[in-house]
Amino acid sequence: MLRSYLRLAIRTLRRRLGYTAVNMIGLTVGLACCALVAVFFQYELTWDSHHDHADRTYRVVNEYPSDSYSSIRFEGFRTNEDDPTEQRSCRAASCRRFRP
Repeated sequence: MLRSYLRLAIRTLRRRLGYTAVNMIGLTVGLACCALVAVFFQYELTWDSHHDHADRTYRVVNEYPSDSYSSIRFEGFRTNEDDPTEQRSCRAASCRRFRP
């Protein structure tokens, strides 16, 4: 019975070659897009996981765009003495040119 189903499917696919090609191309593109999205999500979710205590690492970013540049500012930066639960802290700044 399975053999007859396979024969019928192959015969139909050969008879409608254009329809089969469009379906196979669509299926291939859909699976490729799904795989790319899965790889992107995996990369984003494991971005800082190589650090020790990665579950306790946080990144706080404030971005203030301007016409000529975009900068990241850390206003009101706290020290370890301000918050006893904070173990370590780091301050970083970056500027880049804005190109429309």
